[in-house]
Amino acid sequence: MTYGTALQRPLRAFGFYIAPQFSMISLTCAIEPLRIANEIRGEPLFKWVLISKDGHRVPAVNGLDLPVHRSIADHEPLDAIAVCASYNPEAAAEPRVLAWLRLMARHGTRLGAIDTGSHVLAKAGLLDGYCSTIHWQHLETFSDEFPKVSTTSNLYEIDRDRFSCGGATSGLDMLLHLIDIEHGPELASEVSEQLIYARLRQDHRSQRSALTDRLRLRHPKLVTAVSTMEKAMDAPLSIADIADRAGITVRQLERLFEEHLDCSPSRYYANLRLDRARTLLNQTNLPTLDVAMSCGFPSYAHFSRSYKSLFGHPPVAERQSRRRPSDLPAAALVQNVPG
Repeated sequence: MTYGTALQRPLRAFGFYIAPQFSMISLTCAIEPLRIANEIRGEPLFKWVLISKDGHRVPAVNGLDLPVHRSIADHEPLDAIAVCASYNPEAAAEPRVLAWLRLMARHGTRLGAIDTGSHVLAKAGLLDGYCSTIHWQHLETFSDEFPKVSTTSNLYEIDRDRFSCGGATSGLDMLLHLIDIEHGPELASEVSEQLIYARLRQDHRSQRSALTDRLRLRHPKLVTAVSTMEKAMDAPLSIADIADRAGITVRQLERLFEEHLDCSPSRYYANLRLDRARTLLNQTNLPTLDVAMSCGFPSYAHFSRSYKSLFGHPPVAERQSRRRPSDLPAAALVQNVPG
């Protein structure tokens, strides 16, 4: 993390630009530390406004619509603006929004990103030469699309007049750190206590849990093998190469996978890449062929057959039927709530 002179100016007035299909938890985790800081000190240390493109309510991915305070046409000065996006950040990077963000940057407003908001800032050319992070599911494609951005998998990054986090609870970590910068570690600690958030995580912590926790794996050779697979999605390695990197024979690797993961190494590796493809189909607008290539499938026909075998439908049907909770009728969201 780089803490430059730009952030040493007072940081009081926040704007949160919320894009359609934003993550409610990511937004809330960024706002609540500010509210609690004000409550603890008994004075308005911080203020914040919610902004949308047109000033209308914005649908969140959980099916709730959130009202906002103003539109991007309102140019009242703000110390910082954070872009909060989640699903389909490409659609959030509309020309009017990008132009507005560039204007804010020219006015000296510090710019931030929550969850996939970094994609919007990068699309506007506002992260070139900066260090930034984004939700871990988008890290690879983000890094490929924006080579001028120094991309990390850290919880959050603060680089001069830019700040970003991977979303969800990493927003708490980032805002607690900003409170620490502005008002000292004691207040940041008090806010953390109020949130029952006992462990303040530093920026350099990785967004994803360790493999040993995610998959409940304890065998070091198996952990090495799975980690190697996760790092080689676009250009898959042979099972022999993976076994060699784990320091065991192919037969030993096969036994470990059957014993601990109940499948062969090749099947696990293929499913891992197909699951990655499903995420890209649902959360990006990448052409289907590009998704196939980025997940290590040399031909669309092979990709389509494998995808249908695992998920029961071809990849094109995945995207055609893509619907988020906010797309469902209200009755579908509350049908299981007791009256």
